[in-house]
Amino acid sequence: MLAKFLFVLGLNLIISTSLFAQTYMIEGRVFFNDQRRDGYFDERYDPTGNPGAVNVSGGAAGQVDNYLAARGMTAQLYEIDTLNGANCTVEPELVSEDLINRHGRFSFEWDQTDACGDGTRIAVVITARLCDLTYNNVFDRCFGVYDGNGDLYEVAYPSASIATPLMVLGADVDLGDLNFETVFPTSPADDHAQAANFFAALLDTTEYAHQLNRIDFEYDSYGELKLRYPVSPTPFCVANAHSIKCRVPVNWTNGTIIMHEYGHTVYARAFGGTLGACSGCAGGTENRNGNASWGVASLEYPQLALTEGFANFMNRATRSRCITHYDENADYGLLPAGAAAPAEGEAYVGNVTKLFCDLRDYVDDDDPTIPGYGDRISMPLGQIKKLINDTYNAASPAQLDVGITACDLLAFYAYGTLTAPAVPPVTTEYLNAQSIAYQNGMDCGFPVPN
Repeated sequence: MLAKFLFVLGLNLIISTSLFAQTYMIEGRVFFNDQRRDGYFDERYDPTGNPGAVNVSGGAAGQVDNYLAARGMTAQLYEIDTLNGANCTVEPELVSEDLINRHGRFSFEWDQTDACGDGTRIAVVITARLCDLTYNNVFDRCFGVYDGNGDLYEVAYPSASIATPLMVLGADVDLGDLNFETVFPTSPADDHAQAANFFAALLDTTEYAHQLNRIDFEYDSYGELKLRYPVSPTPFCVANAHSIKCRVPVNWTNGTIIMHEYGHTVYARAFGGTLGACSGCAGGTENRNGNASWGVASLEYPQLALTEGFANFMNRATRSRCITHYDENADYGLLPAGAAAPAEGEAYVGNVTKLFCDLRDYVDDDDPTIPGYGDRISMPLGQIKKLINDTYNAASPAQLDVGITACDLLAFYAYGTLTAPAVPPVTTEYLNAQSIAYQNGMDCGFPVPN
């Protein structure tokens, strides 16, 4: 399929001090119009060299441009032969790749050989893809943004493209600045500009999960994660172990939706490649009591509350918003509101999100009005993922068919099995699970703590 390319004007040649030099530097800078409302902006610099900041227009229709480094995208250097000799290649030859850094810069140091004898011609293509597995296949990442036809989003310099390659002879090349967009001024209707925003959101989210928290990407099992845009899922985006699919946003993608959807991908890769079943969910997993869509504060099936609660947790954790106000019951009331005791508390997405935040954080935010000992569990993200995976592996086929809930995770944490023993052992794990369940509006079959 035809890749999508962008051609922009501007090229500076820096003549080398020696026309006989065999090693050349080829470099340039790439930026994109960052219209997200949430992200790691200070990890990207603007064209003037200042650290990035959130877009002041917040992705609204009346946007203010916010060009930041296209950090993490891949720059590809190709050699283009124009003859058909024995030492010539018919197709463009990929010579080298470089990841764009936080200043937007890429560079190649290349030893010219010109075995074809037609002079050295090059092209530089920028791809909305990061697949860096040079360290190992565990904590590194592999993902890209593809259009509705399955083509990878790419841009190229106008004077150094596959169609119009640049002749290089005894010179270093500074290609100058390139923006990842097809028109200027850019707009939400520019799919390349939107794709760059999706890429940035996915880069930040995967950086939190796999670089900062060192959880396994599981490339060997699931391969590259492909974000497809624009397609037409309902709702706005859907995700599984292999892909995220998103339709056209009203204005610009805000970044947090990808943090949420990537939570589904992490969950699925810990749960046998699926988001779980719900055989007894009349009307479908999201359609409890005739309500066709789920909500944070509405009564849902507990199976859905688990997966959506985890995805919301990943959204909050990526932005460091699991602790402080959100995690205090005085600020965010447990559900159902006004209940004297937990009543299907595990069926509320908000409660489950708070539960995962309590499992992750280091704050013992005991609510003295709730029985128990507060929040005495602090798990690294990798340990939470392992708890999900261990619960999946411990579940029987019948239990998997019915569907796993937050209470099943706490049962495995307390007992090492999904079924409570007739006489539960009063261990530290049991007491902590019992207490954290009540702390988050669930009883999960535990007796009321003393």
